[in-house]
Amino acid sequence: MSPQLVRGILLSSFVFCAPPLAAQEPLQLQRDYPGSAPFVCPAPSATPLEVSPQELAQAAQTATEADNAFILGDYERAEELLARASELDPTRGDVAYSHARVLETLGRIQASMLEYCRAIDLGVDDASLQDAQTRLDALDEELRASISPAARERFADGLAQANTGLYQESVDAFTDALQEYPDWPEALFNRAVVLERMGLTQESLVDYRRYLELRPDEVNPQVAEVAQRIGMLEGIESVPTPSPGNTLALGMLFPGMGQYYSGRGISGSVFLGAAATAFTVGLGYKKVTVRCLSDVTGNADCPPGDIVDETSERPLLGPALGLVAAVTVAGAIEGWIRAKRARQEQERNASPETGLGFSGPSVNLSGETLDFSFFSLRFR
Repeated sequence: MSPQLVRGILLSSFVFCAPPLAAQEPLQLQRDYPGSAPFVCPAPSATPLEVSPQELAQAAQTATEADNAFILGDYERAEELLARASELDPTRGDVAYSHARVLETLGRIQASMLEYCRAIDLGVDDASLQDAQTRLDALDEELRASISPAARERFADGLAQANTGLYQESVDAFTDALQEYPDWPEALFNRAVVLERMGLTQESLVDYRRYLELRPDEVNPQVAEVAQRIGMLEGIESVPTPSPGNTLALGMLFPGMGQYYSGRGISGSVFLGAAATAFTVGLGYKKVTVRCLSDVTGNADCPPGDIVDETSERPLLGPALGLVAAVTVAGAIEGWIRAKRARQEQERNASPETGLGFSGPSVNLSGETLDFSFFSLRFR
């Protein structure tokens, strides 16, 4: 028995009691980006910092080495050493200030702004304090001017359209913004989320991966969520499309099972619910006929001692079973059509770009049109 067949049977048994998977909850769109609002330093940490004497000495030596690297023009090495010094002794405002200056020189604007904030929070001399505040204001203006008003407007359009379910229009808006700024992380992330909602998994994976490439040094919940999302979506893409034959067979066996087997749980619940409702109504309505020795008028009951016999029947059960059968067959056919379309789409995507293709007799359903063909030739 194939794994997908087992999955279909299990889903049909537990669909109504299984809790939703947290990993399948949709990611939320990012509404803020650097420069979208006036910059405000984050609140300082309230946790007291304790540094051992050994760490203090090692941090001082590392900071000195960083100063020498900066003088020699090796800014990458200086940044690495200053980051290490800050880890060893996170209480030194002068190290945070020097680190911010190096990050700014390397063009890592957002990281440098956070380090300037940390330097101000930890405390530096008056000249460094004034310089840090001046540089923060200038970098904030630089960030706000880095994205044109037109691109900002298209970004806002994408958010508004996604909120109203206009997903294709939302994708177009974020794409317009990215045409002007291809490395805009928030726009890439939002387009990936909308593409995923549209069911375009491969396209969303491209944007999610690019988003992580633009956040190589960041460790935050958002980056972790995207990394987990990529793993989940890659797992979904690795699962082969459901077999149309198995979908049809399972659908005929039990209402909605074909949909559960092919991963369409909502549709399966609709067919199963319709069949269950029809059967419940047919089974629940019972007509009772009582033969009574005495005359009974109106809605009065026959006295128990006068009852000759009693028969019961369920007149709606037959039509209900017929309706259950109709729903079962309709669900099986609908599941088969969807599974066949998915299999054909997978075969088209896997086929080479050039060559000759041949297909035999087929029946295709498109909207309300049923097309039958004996054979077809495709030239690529």
